Amino acid sequence: MCSIYRQKYSIIFNVKLESIRRKIKHWIELLFGANLITVNRHQLPKKGRRMGPFTR
Repeated sequence: MCSIYRQKYSIIFNVKLESIRRKIKHWIELLFGANLITVNRHQLPKKGRRMGPFTR
């Protein structure tokens, strides 16, 4: 396996925050037939609070 990749492909899926990385990797490899290198998760920022007539 080569550690230098000429092309990098990124596909983003929205999954529940409680999902485990191993399960995410397993299901994506099973459904799409792709070999994943890593699985990165992120959390969307929370909504801002309303204070009066304006949103901050």
